Amino acid sequence: MDAKRYDQMISRLLWDPEVRAEDYLVVYEDRRAPHGLRAVRASQLDPSRTSRTGFALSDGPVIPLHLLREIRDLRTGNTIAGARMELPADGEPFSDSEPVRNGNSSPKQSRVVQDNGIVPAFSDVEVGVRAAFPEIPGDVPWSQILSRFSEVGAVEVAFHRVEPFLERVNLRDVVEPLARAGMRASSVHMPHARVRDPGVFTQVLKQTLRIAEALECKLVVAHPSHGKLSETAPFIAREVTPLLQKAGVVLCWETFSGSRRFLNGIQGIAALCRENPWHRACYDTSHLHKSQEGVLQDIHRHAHLIRCFHLSNRRGGNGEGCQHLPVRHPEGDLDFTTVVRAIAASGFAGSVTLEYLPQYHDQLVEDALWLRAALDQACG
Repeated sequence: MDAKRYDQMISRLLWDPEVRAEDYLVVYEDRRAPHGLRAVRASQLDPSRTSRTGFALSDGPVIPLHLLREIRDLRTGNTIAGARMELPADGEPFSDSEPVRNGNSSPKQSRVVQDNGIVPAFSDVEVGVRAAFPEIPGDVPWSQILSRFSEVGAVEVAFHRVEPFLERVNLRDVVEPLARAGMRASSVHMPHARVRDPGVFTQVLKQTLRIAEALECKLVVAHPSHGKLSETAPFIAREVTPLLQKAGVVLCWETFSGSRRFLNGIQGIAALCRENPWHRACYDTSHLHKSQEGVLQDIHRHAHLIRCFHLSNRRGGNGEGCQHLPVRHPEGDLDFTTVVRAIAASGFAGSVTLEYLPQYHDQLVEDALWLRAALDQACG
């Protein structure tokens, strides 16, 4: 549901004299709540501080409208706006400060019940660095790669080429070194399979999902290949989405500039995501070649549809060495202190991954620790 419809519903609950606000439950994302969701009666909202972009509790901050997940009629138990939430003693009201709880959820995830399955909802920000799994015999061992980032604690497990992935990658070889290192997978990056070759894409996706499930990771990142959405959409609906539902994993399509891919920029990905909760965006700050203001506008407008950020700086030009620079690079076009504040203010929850050119890998750990501290400070 779009923000305009939510705005209309909230306004009616607060201002229509024929509506009793205490008869309605408002459920919204709150990353500070133990399970990521909080539910309050509509009568607890402050009309004087509620606007078209957000609503406020009588004793709390303004909450961006895109964090609203459900409005429920407590008299009938019916959802009148948004997606149905799985609440304890479903349909009963909560105390003023009691978070929505789900006994089957991990501390970082709650569950959102849709008509077509269970979609993971994220209540925290996981900071990690990109770690490429070795594809060729003789490459640096996976355990040695992970040891470089042990202080960070989380990595995006990245695969690149389709053939080595299908022929050589063994599930145990991926999972066991991570477990021994005591590290987590914040996301798993699919090899660059083309949707125009549906058989291979499906095979790659299935193996990627098996790895994600074994790593207890709910986010997979994929590149939208060249093609037209009108030709690709039926395959996504028929083959891809059911696989995501079965695995309980969200697929995040990575942003790129240009018009040759079947999903173009954040706007094209957002159009797909609005209609399908199993698909979300991975926003890459280098790929879109946008100004500081453009990046900040994208975060403000689309944070509710983004589940992954790939962060790196860039400098003018599109040549080699102009993107995937360290976030604090002295010649970078983007001020990441401001970008991080915007991410925190948006209410984003999901994974934030640093992705640098190889010559800057020695800065990944220090920058990841800086990023985590900056997010914590921005979130108060």
